[in-house]
Amino acid sequence: MLEIKKVAVLGAGVMGRAIAAHFANAGCITYLLDRVPKNELNRNILAENAKESLLREKPLPLFSSSLASSIRTGNFEDDFHLLAEVDWIIEAVVEDEPIKRQLLTEVEKTWNGKSIISSNTSGISVNKIIYDRTTSFQQHFLGTHFFN
Repeated sequence: MLEIKKVAVLGAGVMGRAIAAHFANAGCITYLLDRVPKNELNRNILAENAKESLLREKPLPLFSSSLASSIRTGNFEDDFHLLAEVDWIIEAVVEDEPIKRQLLTEVEKTWNGKSIISSNTSGISVNKIIYDRTTSFQQHFLGTHFFN
């Protein structure tokens, strides 16, 4: 049986940050990663802003503000290697099939071959997102739609 201790959430938007809070509440170390914005010195600014917003929301999505320390921020360019050490990778980027497919192509290059991979898509067929991934990747992939 797979025990979920570390999770990576790819995409720090409204859904991604809420998913990160959910896993922090469950006691998981959670990597919240997003793209590197152009012309920004702080390469992790999107994920950092998302994490900070969790502490300002009402009601607080974290059981305790101290759980925010379980959420580690980063970006797709510098921190993708962390995916090799997690038990579950959750894609939560914008609802755009080519963007999701490209991201999952990169995930497969770093994936450890045993962790769960899922998409938070609500409107795109998971079959379309992964049709050209390896059989092993497909066997570890599923659709998970979290909600606010």
